[in-house]
Amino acid sequence: MTMCEIEGDDDGFGLTIVDVGELYPKVFCLVKQITGKSTKEVKAILDAPDSVIIASGYYRELNFISRDLYEVGAKTKIILVDNERASVS
Repeated sequence: MTMCEIEGDDDGFGLTIVDVGELYPKVFCLVKQITGKSTKEVKAILDAPDSVIIASGYYRELNFISRDLYEVGAKTKIILVDNERASVS
């Protein structure tokens, strides 16, 4: 599993997208806004769901991001990340 580089505090939780859903363009725009990645990189993230951590941080923050993604049709999962093993892309 790879992790997007996100600035900020982190308490060991990560957010992944499990399923993009039917509203791909809306999910695409939101993920691009969250990650700050290029169009190509966001497409790669959404083409390989559940393999990229799109955000890491405090559980509560990730819950808010997860809610926003849910509202546009995406299914997400908050996981506990072992920072020693996660590779940063």
